[in-house]
Amino acid sequence: MSIKKYKVVCSESQFSGKQYIDIAPENGVIHDQIFYSRIQIHRQTNTYPLTRLFGSIYLSDDNGVISVEFPKPQARKGSPEYEGILRQQNVLELKIIQRYKDMRSAGKETTLFVYSIDKMVETSESRNAEADAFERKRREKMQKIAEQTGSYKQKHTEQIRPQSLQEEQRMQNTERFNSEQQRRITVEQKRAAQTSPAWLRFQKQYSGD
Repeated sequence: MSIKKYKVVCSESQFSGKQYIDIAPENGVIHDQIFYSRIQIHRQTNTYPLTRLFGSIYLSDDNGVISVEFPKPQARKGSPEYEGILRQQNVLELKIIQRYKDMRSAGKETTLFVYSIDKMVETSESRNAEADAFERKRREKMQKIAEQTGSYKQKHTEQIRPQSLQEEQRMQNTERFNSEQQRRITVEQKRAAQTSPAWLRFQKQYSGD
């Protein structure tokens, strides 16, 4: 009896923490297909995204002797991070083996329906088209808002812009009068502060601490 070989993809639903273990025969299937197939099932009942765990995993069944091969940890060997990854893989390995045994006991060669690569490409292109359409509508909406805002500013500016030489002179006189009034108020306040009793000036300067 020849060795049976499978490809395994483990994934986890973000925020909920629910894990999935999916297995399919090695020949004619890539790991991305398995993960894509799990995503299609997941989207039917859950809006949380899925995260792949430990990349591409392999399983071999040599006449009942089952072994699981994980990618090498991307960490320095012997480091706490490296040892932590190994511990996680050991726990997950037991779950993978049990999942495989359950699959085989049910007379199945895969844990889920695996979509073809053509279907993956078709769906990807469709989603890209949807994303492009959404982005195009968003830009058009922002452009319209910008144009409306610019039109309002232009109109508002035109409203306050003098329409004649007499009106421009009147606006300048009003602005000059307001400036002169403010200057006089400042001068009066300064004179009052200088002529107030010394104890009152001291109190104003050091009120509090």
